[in-house]
Amino acid sequence: MQIGIISIQTMNRIILIGNGFDCAHNLKTAYKDFIKDFWINEIKNSYDMQFLKSEVTNGKAYYIFEDEFVVVELQDFIDAKDDNNIDVFKRNIKQYKNKFLRVIELELYEKKWCDIENLYYKELMRCLNLKKNENDDYSIKQLNDDFEAIRKKLEEYLTNEITKLNNVPLPDITKHLAQKHKTFNKTLFLNFNYTNVENLYTQKKADGTIDDSKNIVVHIHGELNNKENPMIFGYGDELDDGYKDIEKQENKEFQENLKFISYLKTKNYENLLNFMNEDNYEIYIFGHSCGNSDRTLLNFLFEEGCLKQCEKIRIFYYEKPDGTSNYTDIIKDISKQFNRKSRLRELVVKEKPLTKPKTKPKKELWEELEENMVEVEVDRSCSAYNEIDNIISSKKDLEKNFRISKFLITQDLWESIMRKKKGKFHFPSDKNPVENVSWNDINNTNGFLKKLNNKTGKKYRLPTEAEWEYAARGGIKSKNYAFAGCDTSEELKYYAWYDANSKQTTHSVGELKPNELGLYDMSGNVWEWCEDWYDSNNAKRVIRGGNWLYYAWFCCVSDRNGSAPDNRNRYTGFRLVLPHF
Repeated sequence: MQIGIISIQTMNRIILIGNGFDCAHNLKTAYKDFIKDFWINEIKNSYDMQFLKSEVTNGKAYYIFEDEFVVVELQDFIDAKDDNNIDVFKRNIKQYKNKFLRVIELELYEKKWCDIENLYYKELMRCLNLKKNENDDYSIKQLNDDFEAIRKKLEEYLTNEITKLNNVPLPDITKHLAQKHKTFNKTLFLNFNYTNVENLYTQKKADGTIDDSKNIVVHIHGELNNKENPMIFGYGDELDDGYKDIEKQENKEFQENLKFISYLKTKNYENLLNFMNEDNYEIYIFGHSCGNSDRTLLNFLFEEGCLKQCEKIRIFYYEKPDGTSNYTDIIKDISKQFNRKSRLRELVVKEKPLTKPKTKPKKELWEELEENMVEVEVDRSCSAYNEIDNIISSKKDLEKNFRISKFLITQDLWESIMRKKKGKFHFPSDKNPVENVSWNDINNTNGFLKKLNNKTGKKYRLPTEAEWEYAARGGIKSKNYAFAGCDTSEELKYYAWYDANSKQTTHSVGELKPNELGLYDMSGNVWEWCEDWYDSNNAKRVIRGGNWLYYAWFCCVSDRNGSAPDNRNRYTGFRLVLPHF
């Protein structure tokens, strides 16, 4: 009796990775997140004097912020931490110097999302049509320059965002990648993102490097800050009806950001072709939107192929708590990449849904306190130490390095420790500094410090007066400024909330610029309790730094004041020190 030999069909596999893959790993890499971060940084940049000029219109004083993107006219500073203030900032834009940024904003306003690369192609065609109709290039060079400026900002944003990646693979994705519908010889991770999250799932050798015999990684759109494999940011839909008109143009600026040209600058496309010619393959889609900006390449992968062909397209999608999913949306996008819809129906396989990853439990506010402490190196030969008045009794004890909180203690942190609801604060707001608390409220046997130290196991305390002034002056980085961070009352509005700019209220901590050590609000906002007695009478405790109601002089780093330890008022709060032992 002859027993037949059953042969196992083998093939390769291509893992298609898109933005949704990054989002599944809690990275905010969507264009909408990038643009939001862009405006937050614009607001922060508007605090910087080098970008500012002033003018008076109809008796009102304005400051003008101008950079390569916008010209903005504002009457006062805006809190970058408040999302609503992004709209306030944009409403005061007098000119979009980067016209493409304006196009992005209009798209976001109308649709609440945008595809920047797709918008670029639309503007490219608009420039082309204007040129044909009006004999005007519509400055295609300006469009490309504006687009490049946006690309640079995107690269900066993603470079920062990737540092937040939790380097732990998601079990659900690991499980799906491990399923072998057929025996795969090799796997190619085709990453359309600029990040390298796929490294969490590649097979490694003993030394931790990628096992090239098992899997290959191709960053088809390049990588962040890599001169050998730079970002490809543009458009790749040669199937579009209007594309032929672009190729007819003598002005090569029209082809500057077309993807297929950029593909030829690296070996990425060649490596992909070699893989596609080696054996038939299946495609796994993880988080790819299959949008028009990659239409030609996707059509090549799905339908046209090389010497070998795609045999299955396995779609991994997310199911929402209400039972709906994004599966249908993915199918609609994939269908655009096929000329023969019958081929689409042959290839697509609906896999089991992926589960949304659990977000990491949020840290308690008191757990974050130590993370926001600034190390202060003590050097008794530096100017910051020598400028401290010898009448300050704690100066003689200032010898050891210490850590001091970057921000004033906020109301939400106070309440998380004291378990008291709002009502006692004169200006109630989570991120505003604590006020209406006495020195005794902080230090007594049932006070804030006792409860905080019981929770943390640390030994937080109020700064001594010498520690406070040494840090306010900038420590070893001191530039001998009169105020914390600046030297003149004209500059003070960028560093401190005081009578001239506070609008008679406290403000969220960290809104203005810090001093040389990176400490915020050391001048202004609220006075700060210190550990020391104010004088030999032992009737008052030291308060330093000035506050929202008083004029500039009280914000000087040298100015001393005192208050009875049981006194509560709307002008006084505190920050903490964590000493080294």
